[in-house]
Formats: sequence, structure tokens, C-alpha cells
Amino acid sequence: MKKQSIYKGCLWGIISIVAIYGIINRLLYFSPGLLERSSSYCMYPILVTQRTVATPLKQFFDRRRTVEELTTMLQQLKLEHEHALQENIELNALLDYHTDIEELVDFKKRYSGQQGIIAQVLTKQFSEQAHYFLIDAGERKGIKCDMVAIYNNCLVGRVVEVYPWYSKVVLITDKSCKVAVSCAKTKSSGIYSGINDLASASVTQVSHLDQVQHDDLLLSSGEGLIFPRGFALGKIRSHHTQGLFHSIVTEPLLDMRSLHYCQIIERDGSYNTKMTDA
Repeated sequence: MKKQSIYKGCLWGIISIVAIYGIINRLLYFSPGLLERSSSYCMYPILVTQRTVATPLKQFFDRRRTVEELTTMLQQLKLEHEHALQENIELNALLDYHTDIEELVDFKKRYSGQQGIIAQVLTKQFSEQAHYFLIDAGERKGIKCDMVAIYNNCLVGRVVEVYPWYSKVVLITDKSCKVAVSCAKTKSSGIYSGINDLASASVTQVSHLDQVQHDDLLLSSGEGLIFPRGFALGKIRSHHTQGLFHSIVTEPLLDMRSLHYCQIIERDGSYNTKMTDA
């Protein structure tokens, strides 16, 4: 009897399992999305979390990577811009330098035996007391006292003080500067004197018997001990006779304020004013 009851229990268990299995299959047959619906309750929080947390985080890191890339590109562009700006400044400086000394170089080629030194003007002084330049050439470049400063066949002044790295040039407009001159057309001679005025100077010691013409060019005669012959200083703007001499007011050919370079030459020996064939 005991064994029969055990057999019956097992049989009913098997029948129950089969019945449950059949019911589940039946439910699945009529409701094929039941498992999907059940799993959706688990998936929904995950999807919501992805939308509210994961996606913004991904976008944040994407933007961060993009910003870093843009920052790197911007830094690279800045470096390229600075490099281009540096090259532009260098080219403009070279162009400016070439423009400033072009006339001097052309003039230098016109003469034989030329050993002059092209020097940059460091500072300028125009006052009632003195007119002078400080130039970036001194003892180290072979500059000596009483050498002459010129610009494109015009006199600028003479060197009065020399230091290792720079020198002082007193200009022809300074009241201490005296130059023996002659008129290009009439050949009248006299003494050119600066009056600490950039717009005018005077010529004295011209005999009243000599002829003087308006706009005549004044050239250095070379009769002094400093300035060589054949360089221009200015032209006659006005004149009148006072006793035994003419009183002459001249207009300079150079604007000293606009000069950035000048050429330093020896009074004799290393500069030959004989023109070469063009």
C-alpha cells in the first residue's frame, strides 16, 4: 500500500508538471510578448538611465574632446600667426632698410675708391643749443674724429666724438659748423655757417663784387681742413648787400629730421670724388 501511494504521488507530480508546461505553452501561444513585456519592466529603468545619464555623459566627453582638439588647433594657429607676423616684420624691416640706404648704395657705386661706412642714426638732437646725430658706428668700425658724414652727395656733418660702439656727428645746421663753399653757377666763394635752424643757414664773406643768383647751388670747395670738395649743402634763397659783403640766406637740400642713415667717409685718401663712367 505504501508503494502504491508513492507511485500515485509521482504520477500526479508528473501530470502536474505536464499540465503546468501545457498551460505555459498555451499562454505563450496566445500571448507571444509576455516575456518581452516582463523583461520590459527591467529594461525601462536601464533605458531611462541611459537617456538621462549615459547619453549626456557621452556628449560631455565628446564635447570635451572636441574642445581640446579645437584648443590644440587654436594654439597651432596662434603659433603659425606669430611666425607669419615675425616673418612679415622681418620682411618689412628689410624693405625699410633697403629703401633707406638704396640711394646711398647707388651713390656709392658712382664713385671710385669709395671706402665709406653706412651707419644708422640712433638719436637726433635739434635744439637752440646744438644740432647733432648719434650713429651706431664707433671705434670698432674704424670711425675717427673729423670724418665726414654725407647722404647722397650732400653734406650732413662731421664726427666730433668717437666711442667704441657709437659716435657723435655735429650737423651742418649747427652754429659751430663752418664750411668753405662756392656757388655752382657764379663760382662766388664764401663761408657757410649753421644757425641751429633746420630750415635755413647763412653764407658770409662773399665779396660784394661777386655775382650771386637766387636758387644757385652751394658746394663745398674743399678749402677747409675738414670737408672734402664737391658736396652740396643747400641753395640760395635770398641775399642782399651789406657794406663790402653779400648777406646770403640758404635753404638746405636735406631734411635732417627724415634721415635714418648716413655715410661716413675720410676727408682724404679713402674717398675719391672723381666720377666713374656710368
